[in-house]
Amino acid sequence: MIFPSIEHELVLQVNDRTRLDASKTYSDKSGPVITKVEIQPYAGGPQINVTNVKASEWYTDYQYASAGAKVITVTINSDSTPVTITSTITVKTVADDALFSADTDLVQEEPDITKYVRKGRNTFKDVHREAQREILDLLDRKGYKGPDQSRLTASQAVAVDQVRTMSKYLALHLIYLGLSNVVDDVFFKKSAVYWSKYLTASDRRIIGFDLNNDGEISPDEGADLRATRMYKH
Repeated sequence: MIFPSIEHELVLQVNDRTRLDASKTYSDKSGPVITKVEIQPYAGGPQINVTNVKASEWYTDYQYASAGAKVITVTINSDSTPVTITSTITVKTVADDALFSADTDLVQEEPDITKYVRKGRNTFKDVHREAQREILDLLDRKGYKGPDQSRLTASQAVAVDQVRTMSKYLALHLIYLGLSNVVDDVFFKKSAVYWSKYLTASDRRIIGFDLNNDGEISPDEGADLRATRMYKH
């Protein structure tokens, strides 16, 4: 029996490189012999043959030219009936993604940081997106909501410069924490430094979230983060 697998990011930005990975596909000892592995990055798209002697190389790197929900299809051919699975990746425009920071912000602090971009990617947009999510989570926990009590969105950060510093330091913290494999190694120490800078940047009043969605920032639409204490484990 064949057990197909596909791993990929859930959210991606247009024209950002990502890895579509079918390397964990396998056949049990009594099953058919896998002869070809193909990945179709979107419905109607090309069938990319990723077959290699090494199963660990059954992947393709890809970037999408348009936004939307993209259905990925993996087809496993063998000496028996082909097996297919599908999965969906959401591709956003730059405007819809509305990331608070960028790699250029990171390079200002760490000129060589881009050498640590993980395999299958060419930017840290995935990390900036996680930093954005954590900052929005912080605001949500603080009780900042839209007029309908909905969760704040990234697009409501009209004055994004006011959260860029927070996002930059949080992204650097996440990058170095991910690189660390021993407590107190150089990466762990760097992650701690940037976590401290993130907390300092968070210890302020942020004016710049359009809470009522009128396209303008009123004096009472600030998010005061100074009373919140956050911990990273």
